[in-house]
Amino acid sequence: MHVLAPSNQIKTYPYSVNQLRHDNPQVSFPESPTEELLAAYDVFPVVSSSPVYDEATQVSTENGCTFTGSQWVTVWTVRNKTTEELQAEAEVRRAKAYRTESDPLFFKAQRGEATHQEWLDKVAEIKARYPA
Repeated sequence: MHVLAPSNQIKTYPYSVNQLRHDNPQVSFPESPTEELLAAYDVFPVVSSSPVYDEATQVSTENGCTFTGSQWVTVWTVRNKTTEELQAEAEVRRAKAYRTESDPLFFKAQRGEATHQEWLDKVAEIKARYPA
């Protein structure tokens, strides 16, 4: 991933070598241009950084890039998950728990390999773990 940044001011991000070729049809660029050649056209590589956030309660979104004085790096926006997002994720986890934990017990109970109460206890445990 690259940025087009004349005078270290972002003009286009993200920017690709193909876009550079399109923007400069009179120039024959090598298949893999060097960083020095790209820099001559104000095109710089962007280092992908990792956002710091709590995946359980927050969402991160790439929000462009910035120049740190020595390199261009991605920038992230972090926000708290909405109540709706948290509830939807809990519903997915609850459905998975039913499918992987209680459903097998239900079928074992049908075959006499587990008790009906074991299945009911597992259902109650899942409901307590993931309240609606």
